[in-house]
Amino acid sequence: MHIPGPNFMWSVDGYDKLRQWGFYIHGAVDAYSRYIIWLEVGLLSWKYGSSTSNQRIEAWWSHLRKYKSQFWIELFTKIEVAGEWIYGNNIDYECLIYVFMPLLKVELFEFRQEWNKLNDTQNYGFKVNYEEYKFIYNKYCSNNILNIYLSNKKIFELDFITSKILEELGETNINIINARLIYNILKNIQSCI
Repeated sequence: MHIPGPNFMWSVDGYDKLRQWGFYIHGAVDAYSRYIIWLEVGLLSWKYGSSTSNQRIEAWWSHLRKYKSQFWIELFTKIEVAGEWIYGNNIDYECLIYVFMPLLKVELFEFRQEWNKLNDTQNYGFKVNYEEYKFIYNKYCSNNILNIYLSNKKIFELDFITSKILEELGETNINIINARLIYNILKNIQSCI
């Protein structure tokens, strides 16, 4: 299909390689410039039909896999194989979402920024129609990710316990280095409550 220019068509799709652990990635790509309009992680999958005509983003998912998501697939597989995460266990799921969702969200945001900068999409004359973008983003992507699955009470409880864990570890925040340890401590504490 010939795309006459930027903003003529956006390819929107979901990437489900992390769905086993409850993470669904959604993205939108300008079909002409390959500008990544959004790249978000959520707890819900949405689908509107076949993606066979969505070649631009379907091809782009291989870049995400190569540069970012393979790491997460391997990490979550290790956690599962080690018996630290059991499918269907609500405590495991809540703690996994609580600890890793914010890290994954930041990584996807940074990857989107890097991709768009490296691919110099300005040469294509691409400009985001922010009214359209805000409408679509707010309808399908915008949310407080943790509040979809976790109640405010649960988030407050996990925040409090995590602050004590971080204090005990001499850390100030959850990062990719300490996330697995914090996840395991947090789920073990939650299992005892």
